[in-house]
Amino acid sequence: MSIYEELNVPRVINCAGKMTYLGSSVLREEVMEAMNEAGASFVSIDELMLRAGEKAAELCGAEAGMVTAGASAGIIAAVAGVITGGDPLLTEQVPHPKTNKRKVILQKGHAIYFSAPMTQMIAIGGGIPEEVGTVSKTLPYHIENSIDEDTAAIMYAQSHHAVQTDMVPLDKVIEIAHKKGVPVLVDAAAEEDMQKYVKMGADIVIYSGAKAFEGPTSGFIVGRKCYIEMCRQQTKGVCR
Repeated sequence: MSIYEELNVPRVINCAGKMTYLGSSVLREEVMEAMNEAGASFVSIDELMLRAGEKAAELCGAEAGMVTAGASAGIIAAVAGVITGGDPLLTEQVPHPKTNKRKVILQKGHAIYFSAPMTQMIAIGGGIPEEVGTVSKTLPYHIENSIDEDTAAIMYAQSHHAVQTDMVPLDKVIEIAHKKGVPVLVDAAAEEDMQKYVKMGADIVIYSGAKAFEGPTSGFIVGRKCYIEMCRQQTKGVCR
């Protein structure tokens, strides 16, 4: 009897792709073997997290990386990291950090729902989401004119859930943000290209480990070392 028969959970034929509500993806054989081996030993989790983050960064061509519980957790870690700057007191205060610099800008067509709202993940990380433009059209000035002293980051959803036409493309968003000294966070949860967005200049890129990469329920974030270090501090807070 299979585990699903024992639990009386019917198996399904997946014709939808790597969708969370169907279990994202089946595990690769080498992943199952690695999990069985890893599960047979005790190790320092802090050390394991550091080494796994380094490996993720290496594969993505990034300065640094960090493993998370999933892509949604990666969004939370990224938002909390850039808002708190890694400050231990602000980290303890998330999702209500006592700082004015909490605004996270996103195009209205990127305020997606992936079985949970993007804006909720931003809020859990301590951010105040500000949707700009309209659901059918956003122009560069909508983003540029919304950036002020309270802006912590710009979130960009590289996702099939997002509106695909008449949104400001990522390269332009990065150009606008960096001109103003604001980091860009890219939700690339289901994307297969591990290096594209880092090469484009995104400051933090968020991936699911369970979708395109056929791993267990997990996620990872990669990007500039200064920002990843800020995110890493969140394991002592909302990302414990």
